[in-house]
Amino acid sequence: MKNIRITNNVAQQFYPYLIENSYVFHQDFCHFFEPWIHILQYRLKEFFRPVLHVEDSPSFVFQLTKKIPHDLKLAKINLETINIEEINDAFAYSLSLVDEEPARQNIHAAKIYCMFACSYFNEGKDCLKDVLSSYDFVEKGNLQYVSKISSSIDKDIKLIKSNLESGVNLLLDLDYITKANST
Repeated sequence: MKNIRITNNVAQQFYPYLIENSYVFHQDFCHFFEPWIHILQYRLKEFFRPVLHVEDSPSFVFQLTKKIPHDLKLAKINLETINIEEINDAFAYSLSLVDEEPARQNIHAAKIYCMFACSYFNEGKDCLKDVLSSYDFVEKGNLQYVSKISSSIDKDIKLIKSNLESGVNLLLDLDYITKANST
């Protein structure tokens, strides 16, 4: 589920047709650039049972335990309406499912990235500082990328906010993210 539009389409067009005991395999559950997976699965946790984190991978498997109604408005994700409490709750739930590192660091990175993408810049920076200070060793990858994005936000905050006012979220732009991580 590489973007929110695809995530919402899958949730509305595919999930209601799953039969009980079906499995859903989220290949990017433990990756920073797909935070909406955590929001979606948290919103639908009454319908799914967590099965397993696929060891040494970013993947997680859920099993449908209760048929999902066709009216999935509860699952539709809009970054402009997600509040900080839901972000904290969704990622606390996701972190409770995974014991392995670096997967947990990657879920923390997804939470921080979600905060940034939802324009909770200060909260994201505070969370990043807390997470980095809680680890003796930071795995190469997701947390490093999110740290670079945080630095990029510092440099580009006026540009980011100006684009947001025009309806463009640079923090969802893969070119922007790639550029931020190459510096």
